This record gives sequence, C-alpha cells and structure tokens, in this order.
Amino acid sequence: MIEDSDSDEEYIPRRPRWIRQRNNYFDNYDDRDFAIRFRLSKEATLCLLSKIEHHLEYSSNRNFSISPVNQLLATLRYYATNWTQTSIGDYCGLSTPTANKIVHRVSAAIAALHTEYIKFP
Repeated sequence: MIEDSDSDEEYIPRRPRWIRQRNNYFDNYDDRDFAIRFRLSKEATLCLLSKIEHHLEYSSNRNFSISPVNQLLATLRYYATNWTQTSIGDYCGLSTPTANKIVHRVSAAIAALHTEYIKFP
C-alpha cells in the first residue's frame, strides 16, 4: 500500500473572509479636525480628488472596491502620520496589502500631476 504524503500534513482551515467597516472621515470630521488629521483642508482634498479621481476608480464594485475618496484619505493619513501601512489599514478598514497598493496607486496619481504644479526655470 502506498502512503499518501499529504495525509501526514495537518489540515489548516482557511480564515473566513472579513469585510471591515469603513468610516466616512470626510463627513465625520469638521473642517478643523479634518485638517489636523489629514494635513489638508476639505476644499484642497476635493480639488486634488477631482484631478486624480479618474486614476483611482474601479470599473466595478466587485469585491467591495474602495472608493476614490477613501483611497485618497488613507494615503493622506499615511503621509500625515508616517504610520506603517498596517496601522493605516487598521485606521481605514483595509488589509495591509490593500493599504500598500492604495498608497502606491494614489502616490503615482499625485506624481502624475507634476507637470501642472512643478515649474523649473
């Protein structure tokens, strides 16, 4: 009789999928508290969002996609606090890999605006 090598391995059940609750920080904070936490005013954040929103939108809402405003706020919080991406994920209701992808994605979208804002003599 041939022994199956997989039978010796202990079965580890897969962790259940957990969708975290995402807060609406844009509506929850007044102008002063928002600026303290994100280092930009609400008006400046909306202006920036209008310029990069098309880079941040997902084609569908599949898998509970993160809205462009929540992506921007997570990245601004990362810039403002210098927290780890794990902490940003916990604060914004994201997993660490998702926080990493979002920070890179939003940073690239902001960097793409360099021709509009950076002028060399």
